[in-house]
Amino acid sequence: MVNDEPNITLLKHRQFNFKPTDLTTTGRSDNTSITSISVINTSQNDRRETFHGRFFIDASYEGDLIAAAGIETLIGREGRSFKNETGAGKVYKLWEGGECPGTTHKGDRALQSFNYRLCLTKSPHRVPISKPSSYNRSEYLSLIDDVKSGRHGSSHQRVTEAQEALNRARAEENQAPVPNLLPGINRILGIEPLPNAKFDANNQALAFLSTDLPEENWSYLTDAWPARLRYLERLKSYTLGLLHFAQTDSALPAYFREETGKWGLCPDEFVENGNFPRQAYIRVGRRMKGVYQFTSHDATSTQSSHVAGLSIATAHYALDSHAVHKRTHHPSHCQLDGQFQYPTRPYTIPYSILVPASSTSSPTSRTVTNLLAPVPVSASAMGFSTLRMEAAWVGMGEAAGLAAALALEKGVRAADVDVGVLQRELMGRGGVLFVDGEGCLKEGGGREGRTPWEVFGGGAGGGGGGGSKSGSGNGDGDGSSSGSPEPRSSGKPSGSPRVSVKEQYLATDFYLLNNV
Repeated sequence: MVNDEPNITLLKHRQFNFKPTDLTTTGRSDNTSITSISVINTSQNDRRETFHGRFFIDASYEGDLIAAAGIETLIGREGRSFKNETGAGKVYKLWEGGECPGTTHKGDRALQSFNYRLCLTKSPHRVPISKPSSYNRSEYLSLIDDVKSGRHGSSHQRVTEAQEALNRARAEENQAPVPNLLPGINRILGIEPLPNAKFDANNQALAFLSTDLPEENWSYLTDAWPARLRYLERLKSYTLGLLHFAQTDSALPAYFREETGKWGLCPDEFVENGNFPRQAYIRVGRRMKGVYQFTSHDATSTQSSHVAGLSIATAHYALDSHAVHKRTHHPSHCQLDGQFQYPTRPYTIPYSILVPASSTSSPTSRTVTNLLAPVPVSASAMGFSTLRMEAAWVGMGEAAGLAAALALEKGVRAADVDVGVLQRELMGRGGVLFVDGEGCLKEGGGREGRTPWEVFGGGAGGGGGGGSKSGSGNGDGDGSSSGSPEPRSSGKPSGSPRVSVKEQYLATDFYLLNNV
């Protein structure tokens, strides 16, 4: 996309250190505008560069710009007492099953774990998994009995203690467990096929030991970049060590080592980085305190009209979290703390979760008027667990770009953008903004035979949107999809403003902050 837009300049190898001194502002604490940000160019000996703009967007996973700007943020997970959300706080839960003993629903500062999503292949030309220099065999020893016993954390095909004992005897004869819900590489990785005999390898949600590395990421969001980079290197080493252990350790059954040994890294992916992904999967960052806080209730029940009337995107994904503690924290429980999925409905996303709230509770916080945050949005931990998919972020990002252009055009604050105008602009580009009362994305025109433009009239309002389809699946992004109708060429008010790509995205008037 960038190559097709001559007015967009993409700068790589820039690092924002998110200190208050890395940006300049003007105005009072209750009416602050950012005027510039400073970054370092990591490809030129950390040379400092300053960029000036009239509007800023924080599209970072970590929420670094909103933190540096003095906007109030949240880290961790709220307890059930906060908003009475299912799954909130400390929870042990079988995958697609019920909650287990040890669940307290108490809040804390824990973050769901990060990992690297690998691109693997069984091709003869695969790149073998190398033993990392910091390899620590003891980290992976619990996998041995998992493989032999057939133990897993799903509600399906539960393995009794008697079956586990029989399976251990089978392992001595180099035989797989019965039932074997996680055969071969699936014991440690969630595998999904890609074109060209490649596979996306994510964390295995049904296992107790996989590529997620819980607990060690809790300080990542507030750590300076040197500490972050050390953690990311540790995560890479842990991931390669897990694969090396599964393929080579003699304590594992030979059949298992043979099956996992068929896999390696794709030789034509991430070539400049040793065929290993450059970007870690940062599943959650800071969450901004915004005008409206999205919660799990917004994704599980029919939404009230005041939320739907402000909709700038639709989404559908489960309330989905990865573990926050390692199995050693409570080794006897049915699953890892924080590893869960709960069902949702297709839902609408209001503009107000992108807008910083007016800050009054902290003497060091500020009300920033020329910033939107489409990634570190205003949400509870449970609400964020469904919003945290790229499909939703794309919709929110497009809305943020258009809203920024409208704010500059009209000379208004981010909070004062006319959402009705924004909605018409989004639908004119094929955006899907509404779901019907049954929780399904609307096909065709608006409710009661009206077009979306007639539904809106002169401002924001409820109604049906364009057609699409959506679903959810197990694991991050697996099985989810969304679509958009063709842009409408009729029924749109002739006076609706048009916003150019230059104004919509980057150009010289505002900067899209992201770690690239």
